[in-house]
This record gives sequence, structure tokens and C-alpha cells, in this order.
Amino acid sequence: ACSGSIIQNAVTANTQSIVIDQSNDLLIARNRLRSTSTTIANVSLTTSDAITFANNILFNGNVGLRSHTLDNSFIQHNIITQTETQACLFTRLNNVVFFNNVVAANDTGLVYDTSLGGDFGVTHINSNYFINNSVDDFVYSSDPELDLNVSNTRVSIAEFLWETANPYFEDIVSFRLTSLSDL
Repeated sequence: ACSGSIIQNAVTANTQSIVIDQSNDLLIARNRLRSTSTTIANVSLTTSDAITFANNILFNGNVGLRSHTLDNSFIQHNIITQTETQACLFTRLNNVVFFNNVVAANDTGLVYDTSLGGDFGVTHINSNYFINNSVDDFVYSSDPELDLNVSNTRVSIAEFLWETANPYFEDIVSFRLTSLSDL
């Protein structure tokens, strides 16, 4: 078990960028995480409590972010893109907030599987932005007809490129500001 923080790292060319198991009171923020694997998750959060996963950029992996048995946690202000299957695969969540994330250019955006338990009623999925996910934006295993609430936005943008999507930075790898940036 661990607690503390993982802040402002660039983890690239790994099969898994971060694996957290049996942790509590952990902040994971402002990281750039790229996986080379097409068979396992880029980031895995399991059997943990009070995790804040915020302001991260996740690229690639079979699954961008896999969370299993996660309680009282926040997943917010992240970009999850270009995964092989799901951007996010959630199982057994309890009192988790998934808020203000960009989920783009994946096979499926978010899969919420309740077959192993968890409490969907106290899990909040609000104000997220789903862009160009090729199969579906949201899959809820217990009720295939259930859809995202209206606070979430779905769009399809032709030829969407991450390199040109941010008006503030010249590129998102080195975070160099553009000459027209207000920052």
C-alpha cells in the first residue's frame, strides 16, 4: 500500500505506465503516460481508496485507464486517447467521480461493467467530452440501453488531430506555448 503523490512525469515506451494496487490517499497529477502495449492497460488502479487522478494525458494501451475496486476517488480533467479497445474500463466502483475528461479517438470510450459488483448509483459520470470513439462512447453492462446523462457531450470531428486541438501549446509533448497563446 502507498499514499502520497505522483506528479509531473513523462512515462513513455512502457507496456504499463502506472500500476497502483491497494493504495489510499494518493494524488496522480500532471503526467504524460504512453503505453506501447496492445494487450494490457496503460494505467491500472485496483483495490484502492481516495485516489485523485487528475490532469493527466494517457495515450495508447489496450485500455487507457482500468479501475477495479476503486472507492471514494476522483478521475477528472484528463485526456485519454488512441487506445486499442476502451479508453476506460471500470469495474466495482463505489463513490467515484469521473468528471470533465476528454475521451477521444478510441474504439470505445467508457465501459462500466457491474457484473462484479460496485454501486453505479453513487458513481458520477458528468461533464465529459467524448470525441470520435469509433464503436461507442459509453457501454453499461447491466443495462445496454442506459446512456450517458445530458451533462456529457458527444461530438464527431472530421480529421481530428491532437497536435492541432490545443490553441495554447505549439505541441503537447514539450508544452511549448504558441505565439498566439494567452498563457
